[in-house]
Amino acid sequence: LKARGNAAYSSRQFSTAIDLYTRAIDVTPKPEPVFYSNRAACYINLTPPDHEKVVADCDAALQLDSSYVKALNRRATALESLERNEEALRGTCTSAVSERGSD
Repeated sequence: LKARGNAAYSSRQFSTAIDLYTRAIDVTPKPEPVFYSNRAACYINLTPPDHEKVVADCDAALQLDSSYVKALNRRATALESLERNEEALRGTCTSAVSERGSD
């Protein structure tokens, strides 16, 4: 399902990709953080973007892996779009620390 979701995303079929990532989350006993992060990327690309769902999915990914940089960055970008700037700044700082720690 993840590979099919990735293919749909690459083809800019974001609604289809969302459905596939959702199914992957639903049928996997312990979903991977990337399922949520990839679905968040789809929500960013909808017209209009659904920033609230981006934040929710990134939060879910971060519950599974608190140092997942893509989720931290996507969450910060979505929070900035929602004008929740203080939260976005905290997320950006966390992301920078995580990236630096992985060097």
